[in-house]
Amino acid sequence: MFKWCAYCQNFMGECAPFHDFALTHGMCSGCDARGGKGFVQFNEKTVDLFNRIFVAAQHGDLNQCHLLATEAMAAKYTPSSIAIGLIQPALYKIGRMWQQGEISVAIEHRFTNWCERMLQPLFNSTPSPHKKTHTLIVLVDGNYHTLGPRILGLMLAEAGYGCEIVTPGLPADEIQTLVTTSHPELLCISVATTMMFATVQELVTTLKRASLDVPEIVVGGAALRQTENLPDFGTKPLITANDLLDQLQKNLLAETNASV
Repeated sequence: MFKWCAYCQNFMGECAPFHDFALTHGMCSGCDARGGKGFVQFNEKTVDLFNRIFVAAQHGDLNQCHLLATEAMAAKYTPSSIAIGLIQPALYKIGRMWQQGEISVAIEHRFTNWCERMLQPLFNSTPSPHKKTHTLIVLVDGNYHTLGPRILGLMLAEAGYGCEIVTPGLPADEIQTLVTTSHPELLCISVATTMMFATVQELVTTLKRASLDVPEIVVGGAALRQTENLPDFGTKPLITANDLLDQLQKNLLAETNASV
């Protein structure tokens, strides 16, 4: 589920159950410290905006695309809140509708293209990183779902982390070459469907056997939400974008302590 603060309307992150793409509400630490003034009943402002985004995207309404993006920014939603708290659950919802045969692949593609158009101004305005980290995000071979990794990159940039995203998916040998030449401190492998799990396992095994100079490899993506019994990837699975932020913070703290 995607949790928003019912007071200040800021996105708080994701919470279990992760396969449920509904919006829920709570209270962020800032509003809790202020005594929770300005409660918005059941988060209706954010839910209403989400519903209008979903309908407009489903119909490919380009006029509403610009208007809704402007409205969200004017309401002081941060770029990552719009991307992860509104667009991401919309994409998950439309994807589930396609899987269940409720819509055609053409409508699903039109929906995704609409979301990309709405997010493009946000992608173009990402701040320069100020934290000394380099994360490389790659997609396994056959993964053409590029919007999720770009949204993740937006969140990392907003948090000050350096990030390189290479899309679409690449064969294992190409990823190995990329890792060798770019020297990332963290390699994040994105997987879109459960059918790609075996490919991820093979890729991680290949990278480890090559003894590449990568401090850590993690696996993430929408597919990890689709099953409760994840296979052993040979490395750490991360379910949410906040999990990756937490991991980067731990790595940065460990590096700082090591240098003292």
